Amino acid sequence: MTRREIREEIFKLLFERELVNNDIDKRIEEVIEENSIKKKEQIEFLESYVKNIISNEEFLIKKIKETLEGWTYERLGTLERVLLKISFYEILLEKVGYEIAINEALEISKIYAYEDTKDFLNGVLAGLVKNNKIEEKQKRAFLKLIVKKLFYFQKIYKKELKCLKKLMNL
Repeated sequence: MTRREIREEIFKLLFERELVNNDIDKRIEEVIEENSIKKKEQIEFLESYVKNIISNEEFLIKKIKETLEGWTYERLGTLERVLLKISFYEILLEKVGYEIAINEALEISKIYAYEDTKDFLNGVLAGLVKNNKIEEKQKRAFLKLIVKKLFYFQKIYKKELKCLKKLMNL
């Protein structure tokens, strides 16, 4: 199975979970068996994504709500919620390149959704990327400031150390 096909199975599992809160571990095992997934890395990819998306669901929903403009999370369809959770998880937590994460979500939406869903998802995910880039710039600026302050204090403390050394020699 390709990663795209596994992502599609991840989507199906999470979609099903949104509709029917079932035993996800049992369903994962069934999907592995039904699709004859044998490779360890493929099984780990599927299991870790599903379980990590579920365990980080509160964080992901919060980030989705922060990114939505003119919409509420509750107004989204199940398909949109699931695809956004997967994409946000990949971009924010797995650090998958946003181009890959967005493309994968759009490819799945082409199969299961209306045409305008793809455009909606693309817009929301573009907003996430934009916000994420701004946050990264702010973090870098903050870290630069800290480094400057550290160098400044290092100079001050060097002078104090010299003074202490002189006093110790007296």
